[in-house]
Amino acid sequence: TGEIDMDKFNVMGSSIAYGHPFAATGTRMITQMLNELNRRGGGTGLLTACAAGGLGAAMIVETA
Repeated sequence: TGEIDMDKFNVMGSSIAYGHPFAATGTRMITQMLNELNRRGGGTGLLTACAAGGLGAAMIVETA
């Protein structure tokens, strides 16, 4: 048991909360992350995604 670090917690939900627009999921996730980083005044964001066949990808974005 411990406290959740709200600076690291995803307060914006996920694809479960926002839906899964075919062929636009990555764009939606990146845009959402950039908007949240902008709202927080910059920082570092980690975006992860899974795909069919056991594939996955990750992206680290840093904004000023």
